[in-house]
Amino acid sequence: MKRLMLYILAAALALVAVASSDIKEAKAIGRTQSQAVATVRVPGTYQLVKKGPACRTQSRNMLLRREFGYSDFTAMRPTPARLAEEVPEIEGFVMSLDSWMGTSDRNIGLYKLPRTGTGNPNLIYSVEEHIPADGDIYTYLEYDGKIYASCVVSDLWGYEQTYSMLIFDAATGELLSTEPATYNEYMINAAIDPETGTIYAVTGCPFYDYYGETHYKYGTITIDGNTVEFHPIKSFDYYPKVMIFDNAGDLYMFLPAKDGTSSNENAAMIVKLTKDTGDFSQVGALPVQAEYRSGAVVDRTTGRCFWNASGMYTTSLYEVDLANATCSKLFDYSCGLSAVGLKIAAPPASGTPGRVENLTVSFPEASLSGVISFDIPAVEGASTVEYVVKVDEVEVARKRCDAPSHVDVDYTAAAPGQHMFAVNLVNGELVGPTANTSMFIGHGTPNAPIVSAVWADGVMTVSWEPVTTTADGGYIDPTSVTYKVVCDNDHSVIAESTSKTSVTTKVAMPENLIRYSYTVTAIYAGKSASGKSNMVSVGYVPIPYNNGFDTQDDWDQITVIDANKDAKTWTFENGYSRYTYSSENDADDWLMTPPVCVEAGKAYKISFTAHGSSNSYPERLEVKYGSSTAISAMTGTILEPTILPTTRENGKYEIVYIPKATSPFVLGFHAISDKDMMKLMLDDISIEYGPSLSSPGVPTDIVVTPDPDGELKVNISVKAPVTDLADAPLSGNVDLYITRGTTVIKQQNVTPGATVTVEDVLTEQGEVTYSFYATNAAGASSTETATVFVGVKKPMAPTDITMTEQGNSGYVTISWPAVDTDIDGGTINSSKVRYNIYSINAGRPEIIQEGVTATSYSLQALMPIHKTLRSMPCRQ
Repeated sequence: MKRLMLYILAAALALVAVASSDIKEAKAIGRTQSQAVATVRVPGTYQLVKKGPACRTQSRNMLLRREFGYSDFTAMRPTPARLAEEVPEIEGFVMSLDSWMGTSDRNIGLYKLPRTGTGNPNLIYSVEEHIPADGDIYTYLEYDGKIYASCVVSDLWGYEQTYSMLIFDAATGELLSTEPATYNEYMINAAIDPETGTIYAVTGCPFYDYYGETHYKYGTITIDGNTVEFHPIKSFDYYPKVMIFDNAGDLYMFLPAKDGTSSNENAAMIVKLTKDTGDFSQVGALPVQAEYRSGAVVDRTTGRCFWNASGMYTTSLYEVDLANATCSKLFDYSCGLSAVGLKIAAPPASGTPGRVENLTVSFPEASLSGVISFDIPAVEGASTVEYVVKVDEVEVARKRCDAPSHVDVDYTAAAPGQHMFAVNLVNGELVGPTANTSMFIGHGTPNAPIVSAVWADGVMTVSWEPVTTTADGGYIDPTSVTYKVVCDNDHSVIAESTSKTSVTTKVAMPENLIRYSYTVTAIYAGKSASGKSNMVSVGYVPIPYNNGFDTQDDWDQITVIDANKDAKTWTFENGYSRYTYSSENDADDWLMTPPVCVEAGKAYKISFTAHGSSNSYPERLEVKYGSSTAISAMTGTILEPTILPTTRENGKYEIVYIPKATSPFVLGFHAISDKDMMKLMLDDISIEYGPSLSSPGVPTDIVVTPDPDGELKVNISVKAPVTDLADAPLSGNVDLYITRGTTVIKQQNVTPGATVTVEDVLTEQGEVTYSFYATNAAGASSTETATVFVGVKKPMAPTDITMTEQGNSGYVTISWPAVDTDIDGGTINSSKVRYNIYSINAGRPEIIQEGVTATSYSLQALMPIHKTLRSMPCRQ
């Protein structure tokens, strides 16, 4: 029988609404399915528990737990949590914690892991500052006093990776070197043979595993200083979650199952390798999943193996018998930690002092004199102990004191800068582990100011945010920071030493277009940093003005204003301009054209192409105009705030503009998408002379209605214009056009104000844009467009799902209300909605029934509980 969830007495069920089977094409292009997540409780011995939804899905998952009894699938009952003294002190590089999720608090480093399920890990040292913002570490190998960490940096889509080896001091976490690597050399797991010292490893790119390709190699590694050389033995089909040696020198791996599908990819098993060939034999399947990177360690004193297993919803510590794959859960980590590079230090000799605790350094403001503070723990067999304090590896203090006790050591640095502080305890010839920290002492170097420049009415205003932080972590007094402002065009000094955060200078309107920029230098305590403003266009460019963003010169004409100052703004992409989302802020970013001079009473045609990239991540744009590149000057509206189409073909806009006064004219494209969208593309901006004012105005009262039952047809209605571009009444008939792409759907000669209707029948479903315009002897109107989805839209996720059991039979009925709404809130025919029901196996859906037409479904979820078995214990 297909198990509803592996190794626990649970079953997860997902309900999916899909379009009816007679409209299969919508399903094929991924627009018919919508999952829903249910959080409900129902009577009986079953409990429905909320499961976290996958990113950006609408799944409804129901986890069915039986409180006690038997089912027909293997059950593993967690063993009681071991006492802390039964679990050795394990250290490891913590890769994630629940408290880091959704914050900027990530602090990857070496930690002491909790020895029970409660509590948080204790930081020994951090390596976070050395890991790139988009970087990830796949394994840590400690060898000869150094940590060798495999780092990969991925682009936004994960398609391109940059590989490197970060080398740290194992005792302090200091970054010693960064060495480049290729994916063929990228170490994704490694282990050292305790008998011979040989390093065995698997290399390759872990991303490729998802495509079913063999990109791994098994072999040995030799290390000479910063040089790491891989010696392949054979190609390897697996990404090992764990590589580990037992005390006898036998090599084991924890591997995902490999059956040609992705459904069992993370079902873990233990294998034993023949080291010289890479061949292996299966020891046994682990009764828990190995869904993510995990760490394991063997206690060299006792031979016990401990595994930090990271699952989809929990992380746990297990004790594993490598010889037979027996796995006993010791406890779940309440903090949700995931750690790799685990190690258990050899037990220290009796009387060896421990590491000092609560090491801090305090240097007020920019003073070079401060205090080093720490707590000395108790020492076995000794009432006193000697402490040794080093700064930058030079001993600065040594003294014997009580154990335990608190110590404050006065220290004066010889010079400002970054300093490393280290403390050891010494008991005779026994030296305890090092505690260390670092701090920048003295005045720091100011961060570069963020500068913007705006021109209006003959005055250039240069402004910047006050600098309140330093680039090196040193002290700064913001009130003592001064600023120098220089015009980059002629290197003239606008302000020599000002404490203000804005200056103005007169810049007359030139005959031709001139681009201006300004540099602002923040100066503090003899140190400085400079920031450069945006480019500002002053003067006119001739009409027609066309910008396809084909060259850097095209881009240099543009003024960009990052109004919310989040460093996420418009960029030049060599062929178009793009705004890329911020994960924290809604968009508030302007792209402005250079000024042109428009004359009162003349018509101008404005056109551009703007679109997003995904219906799931809608992009919004408004287009304004004004007399300068100042945001405050953007007082007119060309395009109201609009959700953009997702294709270039549907993103073409054309507007006729008739100014009431002769003046400078600047187009402002204002990105206003919600945070965490995707990307907004802008291209082919054009300002040209428009049609005659006697040309027709735009058609009005456009109504485009797709068939409500999902048939591939659209009913269209539009009214012909009644006035010309000058708002004077039209004197004769006009030709009214309705087009779809290059296809003319309807052309009709009508009187002004007449209504034209037509039914358009299509051959395939999807998003369709219709265009409407009118012509007469004087010319053509501007074009109005309307975009609709034709066919079957994705239905809304099912809601209010309930599940009930008939006694203790294990036979359950799932019920839900009929779905009659699509994901955009439109009405759909509920009789054409079909439902798919899935079990959730290790986080992956497995189909139970497709195409259900009713709003309930019954199935045997678990085997019945028999009274003769109730008193029997569950087997692990």
